[in-house]
Amino acid sequence: SFMPVKTKLWMMTIPTFGQQLLINQLMREEPIRPLHVVLSAVVTFLCGLLLVHLVIRLYHREQVVFGR
Repeated sequence: SFMPVKTKLWMMTIPTFGQQLLINQLMREEPIRPLHVVLSAVVTFLCGLLLVHLVIRLYHREQVVFGR
């Protein structure tokens, strides 16, 4: 990263951004707060669950599966 960002807790609620910040901290050998890791993981997991739920609902419609 060209410009290091001071991480805030709310930044971990944006899945890709929070993960990128954690990776940058790891690469710069900065201390990583466990709460940031947990929050980033939980938010990413919940977003994944939401997307899986939406896909399941879509596949229950015949027109999606059979194209009618």
